[in-house]
Amino acid sequence: MCYVKIGEFYRRRHLLPEFEKELEKAAILLKTHTIDDKYLTKYYNRKAALFTELYNNNDSTLFYAKKSLELAKKVKDFDNLLQTVEFELTQRQRFLLFEELYTKYSFDDMAKFEKTMLKQIFYLILASRL
Repeated sequence: MCYVKIGEFYRRRHLLPEFEKELEKAAILLKTHTIDDKYLTKYYNRKAALFTELYNNNDSTLFYAKKSLELAKKVKDFDNLLQTVEFELTQRQRFLLFEELYTKYSFDDMAKFEKTMLKQIFYLILASRL
């Protein structure tokens, strides 16, 4: 789903109309091709970002964030899981979700999950210092 990555390039530069156009290109592919769930998590996650940042539409944001969250859990995509929960969950809900994941997945999965969490925490600390 290279359109999603190109769209993210535009989003990070606050070129939101271009971001939306790239996601529309990805949507066309979704209608004509079978896309692996791991890539769909990223697409739905970015759709949630679009409705947050361009339209400020909470209903659509939650709709796409939940779709991304469900797929991220299914394919154990912990990077995307953490990114998705930023859109819809309170701090308490995030804690409960992490606790559930901690008890549900194997040690190898948790090692990856913990590494991802540490990376996210590092980015939050870094962003707060800028």
